Amino acid sequence: MTFPIRAVFGLTGKLLRKGAVPLALVTVLLCYLPQQALHYGIASLAYTEVGRIILSAPVITGWVLLAVNQFILAFHLAAISEIALRIAAGKSLRPSKLLINALVNAIPLMVTQFALQTATLVGVLLLVIPGVFVGVALSVVVPTYVCEGKGIIESFRRAFQLTKGRRWGIFGIWLSIRIISFVAFPNTILSPVNAVFALARRLAPTLPLPDLPLGIQYGPATTTALGFIITLITTLTIVLNTAVYLTLRFHSPDQGNNTRVADVFE
Repeated sequence: MTFPIRAVFGLTGKLLRKGAVPLALVTVLLCYLPQQALHYGIASLAYTEVGRIILSAPVITGWVLLAVNQFILAFHLAAISEIALRIAAGKSLRPSKLLINALVNAIPLMVTQFALQTATLVGVLLLVIPGVFVGVALSVVVPTYVCEGKGIIESFRRAFQLTKGRRWGIFGIWLSIRIISFVAFPNTILSPVNAVFALARRLAPTLPLPDLPLGIQYGPATTTALGFIITLITTLTIVLNTAVYLTLRFHSPDQGNNTRVADVFE
C-alpha cells in the first residue's frame, strides 16, 4: 500500500500557513522563552548563597531540571499538535481552552514520550532494525492521543494499527528529515540521543551503550540563537507528524477539506 508523501508535505505546508501566528506564539512564548528562563535562572543561582546550596546537590537538581524541561517540551508538543489538528478540522482556536488542554495532556505525553523512547532504545540495543521499526510503527502516537483521547495504551495500539502497511513511506519521510537536520545542525540529533543515553545509563548502568560525540560546542550567543532555530525545527516536525497522522487516518490528498476531520474535536 503506497503512502502519499506529496500529500503529507502539502498538508504540512497548509497547516503551517493557516496556523502561522498561533504556532509562532506558542513556540516562542510557551517553549523557547521558558526554556531560556530555566537555563539562565539556574545559571544565576550560582551567584547567590541559597542558590549555591541548591546546586550543591547536582543529582537532585539535575532530575528536577530534567523534569521541568520535559514538562515544557510536552506542553509544547500538546499545544502544537492540537493547533494543527484544529486547523485541519476547521475549528476555532480559543487560547484559554488550548492552554488548559495542553496542561492536561502534558503529563500523559511525558509518559508517552518516555515509553516510546524506551521501546525504541530497547529495539536499538537488540539490533538497529527493531529500533527503527518500533519508532516508525509508533511514530504517530502523540497526535493519536491528542486527537482521539483514548488513553496511553490504546493510543499506542491505535498508532501501530494506523501505520500498518505504510511504514516504509513514513520511514522515508523521517530518514530524510533526520539526515537534513543532522547535516545542518548536528546537535539536533546528538543532544537528544545523548540525553536519552544518559538517562538509560542512570536507570541501567550495565547497558552496553556506545559513547557518542557531544556535538559542536558554541559560545553563549550562538547557543541561544541555535536554541531558537532548533525550537522552530521541533515545531515543524510536530506539525509534520500531525499531517502524517491525518493522512493515515483519512486517506485523502486534501485533508484540510475532508469533512470527517471536522469531527475530530466534537
